[in-house]
This record gives sequence, structure tokens and C-alpha cells, in this order.
Amino acid sequence: MDQQRTDQYPVPPFGSPAAVLAPPRRRRTGLVVLLLILGVLVVAGGTAAAVLAFVGKPAGSGPATFTVTGQLILRDSPGVLNLDDVHCKGMNGYEDVDGGTEVTVQDNTGAVIAVGVLEQGKMIGSGLTRQCGFDFTVTGVPAGKGIYGVGVGHRGVQHFNEADLHGTVRLGLG
Repeated sequence: MDQQRTDQYPVPPFGSPAAVLAPPRRRRTGLVVLLLILGVLVVAGGTAAAVLAFVGKPAGSGPATFTVTGQLILRDSPGVLNLDDVHCKGMNGYEDVDGGTEVTVQDNTGAVIAVGVLEQGKMIGSGLTRQCGFDFTVTGVPAGKGIYGVGVGHRGVQHFNEADLHGTVRLGLG
């Protein structure tokens, strides 16, 4: 018996035999939704990490710090070099006192915990009463140490209670 091709037969009224026998198409909606949710979570997590890296630590996540502001006054008139009737620096044994000289803050064990520098000196007064004032700012000083030492260059350290460091610190030489 000859085999006849099925395409020679008319199509049945209910569809082709191939259409009747083919399994229904499965929808992948659940998988797509799951992948979209995972993608959103990954992007959100990356964004949160980037924001924290840019902004820094969240409030309350680390030790508190404060800023020490102050002024060093070089009082010894023979030790003050008047540069231009506005700016000044140390001389005659005070050559190390100038803008850029290191200012350190120490904890109660003597360990340096924060560093700043003197700004350029400014003349205060004139003649024999002339003085040279150097402003400074030291940021990031850890709170809660009790007693602190503040030193300029190799000129020694003056000690303060933490409460005294929250105002303007006054240091003097000469």
C-alpha cells in the first residue's frame, strides 16, 4: 500500500492535526516578574551603597568628633617680623612659627589624634607692643577623651578639658 501524503487530505473543520496535537504554549510571566524584581533589588542595593560611600557614615554609626579652633599669639616683639604691616611671622628664635606650622591635638596618653596647621600670621598692634596672631583649625578630633593636649610645632603642649576646646583656644608664646 502506498503511503499518501497528509497534505492531500482536506483540513478538518476543527484545525489541523498538528495544531490539535501540539502542547499549549507555557507562559513565562512568573519567571519574568521574578527576574525584574531581582534586578530592581540589585540596582537599589548598589544605589544605597553608592550614596553611603558619597555621604559618609550614617549619623550615630561612629564616634563623635568635633573641631578645635584657636589662635596662637606670638607676644615677644623682638620675635615678630613685620612683613608688610599686615602679615607677620616669627624671628629671633621663633623662626619655626609661621603659616603652615603643624598644630597637633593629643589625647590623655599623649598620642596625636588630630592635626591642623597655622594660618598666615597677622599683625596685632604696633611698635614695642606688636604681636603676631596665627589662627588655626583642627578638624576630626574624637570626643570623649577628657583631657586633651594642643601643641604647635616643637613648642610644647598645653592641656585643656574637652569643654574648653569647644570655644576658641588661646595659646601664647613670648
